Amino acid sequence: MVALAMNPGNCLASEALMDGKTGSFSVIDSRSHCIGRVCRSTYGAELLGAEESFDIGQFIRGVVAEFQGIPVLGRHVDHVLDSISMRVVTDAKDVYDRCSSDTSSYGSQKSLAFTIAWLRAMLQRPNTKFRWTLTMNMFIDCGTKEMDVSHFQQIVKTGRWCAKYEAAFVKQGKTKAAKPKPKRNATSSTDLPGVALSEGDPMFQHVLQLGDVTGWHQKDGVVIQVARNAWSYRTPRPRFLPSDYPLKSSFARFDAQTGSVWRRLETEDGFEKLTNSQGLIGDTAAVLISCFHAKSKKENEPAVKLTG
Repeated sequence: MVALAMNPGNCLASEALMDGKTGSFSVIDSRSHCIGRVCRSTYGAELLGAEESFDIGQFIRGVVAEFQGIPVLGRHVDHVLDSISMRVVTDAKDVYDRCSSDTSSYGSQKSLAFTIAWLRAMLQRPNTKFRWTLTMNMFIDCGTKEMDVSHFQQIVKTGRWCAKYEAAFVKQGKTKAAKPKPKRNATSSTDLPGVALSEGDPMFQHVLQLGDVTGWHQKDGVVIQVARNAWSYRTPRPRFLPSDYPLKSSFARFDAQTGSVWRRLETEDGFEKLTNSQGLIGDTAAVLISCFHAKSKKENEPAVKLTG
């Protein structure tokens, strides 16, 4: 078992859960409260919340060690605590990036420099890891926010969760309508990146449907990411590992005053062949559809299939 810390809750969890697989957990500590310090930004509040989670996780490590009959008194207490695996999960990407960085930058709020330094020091200790997960995947959010608790109740009742993105554990929310963007000046199709996607192409009808559903999707083993007003290519990170989905196909819709055109930008290109997997497209795509495949599809077979 490992100590799993999520502000404002702490659990005992199976190793499988924090290895990116669906696993079991049991809540052993949880409370909803205000942070003692006044925060000048959301980043500061999230950072202090992460610090509290690490602190409580250290305490839980000691409790677990005592359960196992390991003495926690004496000069070797730090080594005892480090023998118990601890994972801290946050949905604050800026906090995760700052604490995981190896640069000397601490941000503009210098009063938080020592907090970041302590968290970085903690992450240097054995069996201690910091993970990021999508906000929609953080089931414990209702402990600090005024929101529907049915998702929280479902996860806690089953005692099953996945720290990585998993569609089965994501709470569903309303998709915000994209703000209309002014169409750019008409551009010759020969100046656009990629090759034209004709109406007779097997993928044409699929991209038309996918263009209306912004966000992440999974269809027939293919991971799909739909973005609007995109100017650079996408990768499956941070939700999925490129090694699990090494091939990528990309399609883009370019809007002009004279109309819209769909272009095929990539066809099952491997990440290892790309100089920059997040390079510039060469123009701003009104809609960018990135399809990540686990293995190569058969020739002429559509890369994405929609069912239902």
